[in-house]
Amino acid sequence: MSSRIMKNEVSPGVVIEVEEFFVKYKNYSYLHCEWATEQQLEKDKRIQQKIKRFKMKQAQRALFFTDMEEEPFNPDYVEVDRVLEVSYCEDKDTGEEVVYYLVKWCSLPYEDSTWELKDDVDQSKIEEFEQLQAVKPDLRRMERPPANLWKKREQSREYRNDNTLRDYQLEGVNWLHFNWYNSMQSSKRHQSSSLRP
Repeated sequence: MSSRIMKNEVSPGVVIEVEEFFVKYKNYSYLHCEWATEQQLEKDKRIQQKIKRFKMKQAQRALFFTDMEEEPFNPDYVEVDRVLEVSYCEDKDTGEEVVYYLVKWCSLPYEDSTWELKDDVDQSKIEEFEQLQAVKPDLRRMERPPANLWKKREQSREYRNDNTLRDYQLEGVNWLHFNWYNSMQSSKRHQSSSLRP
C-alpha cells in the first residue's frame, strides 16, 4: 500500500538503506498491516510480481497526484462498524478459552469482515452485539390483515440518527407490505385456479 526507505545499521558504523513496504495481508483486517522488507516477505512466492505491480501503480499515481504523502488506507477501515458473530475456542498451548468476534469494518463491504480477538474489538460494539443477541424473537403467529386495509406508505419514518429510507428502499418496503397483505388472497386464488379442469 505504501513504501519507504529506512536506514539500518548492519554492523557498527555500517548503515545501509532498505526499502520497506506497508503490507496488508490477505484475510486479515487493516489492524494487522505492518511495515516489512522484501526479505521478510519472501515466503510469498509471488512477492516479486506484487512489488513490481505496486511500483507501477505508484509511478502512475505520481503522474496524476502531486501530494503522495497521504495515509496508505482509509482510517475508517480500522473502525468497527458492528460485530456480527462470536466464536469460542481453546488455545492449544495454554488450554485457555479464546474469544473471537466477526467484525464488519466501517466503509468496507461485508465480504471484508474478519475474525478478531476480543482485545482488538471496541468493547462498546461487543456490548451492542450482546444486547442484540439477548433479544428473544417473538415467535407467536400473527394473522395477516385483510388485503383491503393495505395502504401505500408515501414517506419513510425516521430511523436512528435522523436517517430515512431512500425512494427505492421505500418502494421495496411498500412491495413487501403489499405482498404480506395480499398473500392469502393470492394463494387462495392460486389454489382455486389450480383446481379448475
